[in-house]
Amino acid sequence: EDYLEVNNKNIDISGLDFLINKLKDNTDLNNLACEKIVQLFFQEIRNKLLRGNIVDIRGFGRFHITMPKFKNKRHRIFFKTKKSLIKKLNAK
Repeated sequence: EDYLEVNNKNIDISGLDFLINKLKDNTDLNNLACEKIVQLFFQEIRNKLLRGNIVDIRGFGRFHITMPKFKNKRHRIFFKTKKSLIKKLNAK
């Protein structure tokens, strides 16, 4: 199953295979357990954002959501990468 259902909406998680595989390769967990962990991780980030919280993952980045000024506009989710992560990625 490549979709995570949250509030009756399907979120495509097929692009997260690399996280699932990395988790599986570094633990004794099976593929299904790794998929569930990754799904729950991103579901919890989404839930916190929808409650108006900022999600800051140390050394990785910060997610935050902006509330629309008008009711017919959509929420926008932003992600800002930590400078230390950018430096590590550019060094490779």
